[in-house]
Amino acid sequence: MKYKYLTSILSLIINVNAFPGNQILVNLNKSKFPTYDSSKLKYCEAKRPVVEDYKELEGFTLHSVQVVTRHGDRTPLTLVKDNEDNVWQCNSPKEYVSLNDPNGPSTYLKFIDTAADPDYSNPYIRNSFWKGTCFPGQLTKKGSDQHIKLGKALRDIYVNKLKFIDENSLSELYVRSTNILRTELSAQSLVSGFMSNRTESIPIHTVPQEIETYYPNHRVCPLLGKMEEKIKGESGWEEYIKKNAEFKKKLDDYMGYPLNEDNYGFQKYVDVFLARACHDMKLPCIAGNCHYTTEILQHINNNADFEYGYLFSKAKYSDKYLKTGIGYFLREIINNMGSTVGSKHDRKLNNTPSFYILSGHDNSIAPILGALGNEPMEWPPYASNLIFELWRDNKSNYDSVDFNDYVVRVIYNGQVIKTNWCDFNKCPLSSLYYRFKQYFPSIDECFNEYDEE
Repeated sequence: MKYKYLTSILSLIINVNAFPGNQILVNLNKSKFPTYDSSKLKYCEAKRPVVEDYKELEGFTLHSVQVVTRHGDRTPLTLVKDNEDNVWQCNSPKEYVSLNDPNGPSTYLKFIDTAADPDYSNPYIRNSFWKGTCFPGQLTKKGSDQHIKLGKALRDIYVNKLKFIDENSLSELYVRSTNILRTELSAQSLVSGFMSNRTESIPIHTVPQEIETYYPNHRVCPLLGKMEEKIKGESGWEEYIKKNAEFKKKLDDYMGYPLNEDNYGFQKYVDVFLARACHDMKLPCIAGNCHYTTEILQHINNNADFEYGYLFSKAKYSDKYLKTGIGYFLREIINNMGSTVGSKHDRKLNNTPSFYILSGHDNSIAPILGALGNEPMEWPPYASNLIFELWRDNKSNYDSVDFNDYVVRVIYNGQVIKTNWCDFNKCPLSSLYYRFKQYFPSIDECFNEYDEE
């Protein structure tokens, strides 16, 4: 396969019959909790497309599919000081790395153990780490299952119903992930459900985090931090923070300390409270008289929706933030579509994939939704899926290439997205191109100062 851009390839060899049934998550404290109903938290799991509801575009032929996903359910990233009573157990998943040519036979494999093995004489564990074997931010069994189910849902539609992709043709499938274990394992789980009968290895392509473009990369783009400061200095953000000051204080009192600065927002609260609530676990309570309710957790979830909506869509500086934060990814999505126009025969000659699986994060999907103008905006739940379908008009001349012959359908968590500028049941490819083009950055975009307005 000919790859269009620089990659370092982590070839996770997918054993579709075995992965990942030996990963276990248990909660030894469940008998004490909860006092809330986690099933009402939309954050815990995204909906999936359903084959019974899926309809082809009449008069058109499907030409390419790109699926952008958020990783599945994970352990929290933030540890709670002096308040980690829960137990997170993760048996190592069946993760294999190829030691030879990723497109060759899977002869030499190395097994990687991803389970923590703490020494409880370690002085740092007692006050700052949970019990069990899970790392912070690790994909859970539940998260893996979410992506296996998503893969099966995609298989029902694109393999079984549409016969769009040949399961035995490696060149038709391209899998890319951020270079973070939970997204790589999510991609592995998804493909194990999507290509359940494959025996040949499927490479998952990554690039180093230092050059990653699948999310706003503050690590390497100095302009992003400056623009986020601008956004959080706007009146709309300050009003939101002021409105939620008492609520934040209540949560901080439960924690015993503030999770972050007053103006920062609720991102860490989402991680601390919702990640645990999705497993019906004990929530932080330093004083012992904390009264958690479903409404409190929904309030955190609603705040998360507001913050991503404001950052990626409603703020004065949102467009500039998107340009440096996700513009390179938007250009890649368009380029992938452009590479598949023409006849299927031409694509086979050029080894051009027709099905892309792009595994990322909540801040991979949310800014794309912002650039699309999707309403309503939300913080993408675990295993969210954003599908770009490219369709060609059957009346078009297959001996020529004309972008006007193509339309795009965009499906987010099982539903066609809604915008005020294009009908995404059948949006012209040219319209999507010009919409995204305004966010295409220059090569030096991240390193140029922007003009004040």
